[in-house]
Amino acid sequence: MVLDGYKIQREGTVKQTHYLKSTLKTGMDSNRAEQQDELEALQSIYNEDFSCQITSGDADPVGRLTVRMQLPGTCILPLPSVEGVAGSSVTINYLPPVVIHFSLPKSYPSETSPHFSLSCDWLPLTQRRKLHQGLKDLCEQTIGNVVLFSLGQYVVDESIGFLGLLDGDTINLAYNNPQDHLNAVDALVAADREHAQYLFSNSTVSCGICMESKLGSKCHQFIECRHAYCCACLEDYFTVHITEGQVLQVTCPDASCKKPKPGSGGKLTPLPPSSLSFLPHDLISRYTSLLETHDLLQKPNLTYCPRPSCNAPTVKDPEEEKLCICSQCSYAFCFFCNRTWHGYASYCQIRHLETIAKEYISASEQERKTLEIKYGKKTLEKVVREIEEAKLNASWLKENAQACPNCTCLVERSEGCCHMTCKVCSTHFCFNCGERLNPSDPYRHYNTQGTRCFGRLFEGTVMAEYDPLNDPAVMGDAVLQNRVMHRGNEEEDDEYLDIPEDVMLDFIRR
Repeated sequence: MVLDGYKIQREGTVKQTHYLKSTLKTGMDSNRAEQQDELEALQSIYNEDFSCQITSGDADPVGRLTVRMQLPGTCILPLPSVEGVAGSSVTINYLPPVVIHFSLPKSYPSETSPHFSLSCDWLPLTQRRKLHQGLKDLCEQTIGNVVLFSLGQYVVDESIGFLGLLDGDTINLAYNNPQDHLNAVDALVAADREHAQYLFSNSTVSCGICMESKLGSKCHQFIECRHAYCCACLEDYFTVHITEGQVLQVTCPDASCKKPKPGSGGKLTPLPPSSLSFLPHDLISRYTSLLETHDLLQKPNLTYCPRPSCNAPTVKDPEEEKLCICSQCSYAFCFFCNRTWHGYASYCQIRHLETIAKEYISASEQERKTLEIKYGKKTLEKVVREIEEAKLNASWLKENAQACPNCTCLVERSEGCCHMTCKVCSTHFCFNCGERLNPSDPYRHYNTQGTRCFGRLFEGTVMAEYDPLNDPAVMGDAVLQNRVMHRGNEEEDDEYLDIPEDVMLDFIRR
């Protein structure tokens, strides 16, 4: 009985085991079918952003799903502070992708969740762990249902708010190490440009030169200004400028990009060679060489060897004030005056005093120091003082002196009338207008109506000191002689002075 009972019990156990195996097989077949449907749906939705590998046998399917966190628009990405100096910022429109690597066990989705890991090195470790935990919680809440698509949508729509990545329109990366932060910023900027180029390549672009619509993959878009042209038109455009050596014209052809940028000193900024990858290699090589020469010429310490047989470009050592040594012939010369090296104690000869003085007066503090190194501070101050004194003298002479029309000697009138006689050449001339006067009748110039100096003989003289009876131009020589003859005779003088005023005026008019 025991044996029979054992046999009966054993047979029952065997039957139960067969039932469980049959049930598990049916469940696993159902899971694999759901997995197959899910993978096919994801392939049709994500295309090249989704891949999956299914091996033969009972191996679990493995794959990856690439998704991007969706920014609301153009956002600001601050650069980290370095040594206490606040960094600047850049703007981006797209974040780098988040890659979900997964494997689907046989018990998924009926009993377990998919196994997954994340690849998003641009996120700080704390935020990566937080995102992984959020996705894990989502999987546990949806056991019994396929979840891969939900994981992707969570990253796209919910993760930015969940991780606190945005503060207004500013991206907040919780990095403690500035170098790690800087590396992450570089990765974000590179990914932003890469994704923008991907979208551009699959779009239709209207070329601003030939006005034809072409596929973006056959066009080029400039990163800074976002202007786009077909590569064929740009190649023709840049070939002309590079062949002729016009480096500053190698810019975006749009008219708005042909204006100097602020802080560029009124000059255009040529494009870097890396942005001209669509051009032939030999043309890029020539442009690179021209650009290096142009940049060399912009250096403030660049000069040329003054020896006619050499004339090689030479850059002054920044630690030296004036000494230059030619890199080709080792000739030592002064950086400022290009003469043979004259030592630190001797200053350069000032050839254009007034020009240098004006430059020194209007120069900034740093520019003044450079001029003082070149010519000497005391020398410059002396030149400025002499020029200012000369200007004051010239201004005073212009207002208070008149040049002789014969010898150009300047004559000052301290008192008396405007009839002047040059002490150098004895030329008679008018102090008012500088016109030469007739020595035999110099006062006709002031008595002739219609002339510009009529009645201006004593212009500028204090009239209270003027006695018309002593003016030969008014009284005439005969009247003066009569007064001289009667001078000393008080009665006759009084009688003469008692002439009625109307008679005297009539006499003067005649």
